[in-house]
Amino acid sequence: MLRKLHGKLIKEGLKHTSAKSGNPNAAEVISKVNKPKIDVAIVFADLLQPIIADYKRKGYSQRQMVKALNEEGFTAPEGGKWVLSQLQKVLDRVRLNEVARDLRNTVEPLRANALSDAGIAEELNTKGISSLKRTTWDEAQVKKLLARLEQIKDIELINKFVLDLLPLLHAYRSRGLSAIEMLQEFEAAGLPIRQQATEAVA
Repeated sequence: MLRKLHGKLIKEGLKHTSAKSGNPNAAEVISKVNKPKIDVAIVFADLLQPIIADYKRKGYSQRQMVKALNEEGFTAPEGGKWVLSQLQKVLDRVRLNEVARDLRNTVEPLRANALSDAGIAEELNTKGISSLKRTTWDEAQVKKLLARLEQIKDIELINKFVLDLLPLLHAYRSRGLSAIEMLQEFEAAGLPIRQQATEAVA
């Protein structure tokens, strides 16, 4: 059902794109639609990383990993059985997540110094750091790395927000508050809720 909704939203975005010049807003609409899906894919890769690491320690080939994931009851990213192409995408995400986290403390000071993507690539190559493609760093790889760092930061902020919110939710629930009363409590605690959200709950 979510896959159908996702496809429908993308088609709507593309429908407003002119074949000749393109609609400048279409890319933005599609990007907004894709962001939650990408975030979920990143989190999924993070959750699967320890299992993948275990398979690698055991010397499994990619096909053996697919077989093991199916036999052990792990569901593929969009449901159903695993196939090789799905695993390869997840392996790419796992690697990108690992590289991004490993290089966070190296890359962020370079960005703070307003170094260009090409400059960051040069610095990483000078330090002898392996690139995403295990060749030398270039601007495209740096862009991909920086985008993943931003995505990871967003996910971590959301996780922290949810974890900070849970004790409040439990307290409100134990007091028997309604959804409207909870929203009012959030607003009183400095967490403003948009009007349409309040109306939706009403």
